[in-house]
Amino acid sequence: MPPKRKAAESATERTTKVRRASAKEAPSTKPVKSAPAAKKGAKDNTKVTTTPSGLDPTTFTLERVQAMFDKYTDEDDSNVIGAEGMERLCTEASVPMDGALPLLIAWSVKAKTLGTITRSEFTDSFGKLKIDTPEKMALMALDLNSLFFGCNIADQGVQTSYGTLNPGHLTEYLPASRMSLVNNGQDSDSYDRAQLRSFQRNAESAYAKFYSFCFGLVKPPQSRNIDMETSMAFWSVILAPKYSIASELLEFIAEKDTYKAVTKDLWGMTLEFCKTVQPDLTGLDEEEAAWPTLLDDFVEWKKAKAAANTDDAVMAD
Repeated sequence: MPPKRKAAESATERTTKVRRASAKEAPSTKPVKSAPAAKKGAKDNTKVTTTPSGLDPTTFTLERVQAMFDKYTDEDDSNVIGAEGMERLCTEASVPMDGALPLLIAWSVKAKTLGTITRSEFTDSFGKLKIDTPEKMALMALDLNSLFFGCNIADQGVQTSYGTLNPGHLTEYLPASRMSLVNNGQDSDSYDRAQLRSFQRNAESAYAKFYSFCFGLVKPPQSRNIDMETSMAFWSVILAPKYSIASELLEFIAEKDTYKAVTKDLWGMTLEFCKTVQPDLTGLDEEEAAWPTLLDDFVEWKKAKAAANTDDAVMAD
């Protein structure tokens, strides 16, 4: 049951900055030794491995993890990847900067500061995951995106260096690069998927941890709240793709333009609300529920819109 009512939260006009950075690397292939000439009429069962070198699990070493980190560090601090280095890393990995993927990467390394990854965060986490190339990092992020959002990137199929993401389909649809391993009988993981498999056993719990992590990641160190503009930008990429009612909530907040900040309690209750209440308000228990005032106001706004639409339909008849 939701907790007792909290005081209303506030908001400013929503502004979302979108930065797109994508780059593709052509997969490299090892030369294949020519097979002996087949006898006339004989069936050719030769298999050719086309695994991109950046996804080869046999090349992993901890030294390569360190070298990968060193490539993107700040000029004035060799123990930090800052915003510029993070953008270069995502560009080389063909990871768009404007969606959930960079946040999933930050969560995977347990980053404490938005736009910054320290050497220990990077090497400890990627060492355990056996990630030592941008390609493996991207594949890990795509796996998490698939688990949490059903491969939903901008609600459309997206062609990447690692294959096509199919909207609405989950992890049984493998990226083309991994499918080539399976087709050639080399179904070993490109990185260590043990953690992913543990998330798959309770995907909703894993998603809730990711969602909660994002609040701490974006919250200013000396503040208890997040400004509404920033909250809306985050909700648009980590909440709206998963729950359709979240898009209407964002529309409501932008229209009212009176809510200024989001507390940790409101952040958590917004997820609970979106999980519980359907776009037609099915699942809303008005007798027992005690949602934060912002969410109560949203419900009243939706009811008023529905009533107005009904009146318009009657008048049209």
